[in-house]
Amino acid sequence: MGRLVALQDRLVDTEDRIAAARRFYNGNVRALNTRVESIPSALLAVLGGFRRADYFLADEADLRTVVPVGLR
Repeated sequence: MGRLVALQDRLVDTEDRIAAARRFYNGNVRALNTRVESIPSALLAVLGGFRRADYFLADEADLRTVVPVGLR
């Protein structure tokens, strides 16, 4: 039973790290988009070929889907 609890703990930890990485990515996208749209950095963005980036958005169904984990 201890192995199952350890596995559950690792899965929760992994999910938390994924959520933190998503927040970090979206924060950087927000900063980039602000710079690309603000003068004078917008002028440099055009010259450098920088464009707005899309946020990472997970579908609600993807967030709620339980992935089966087989134990031997």
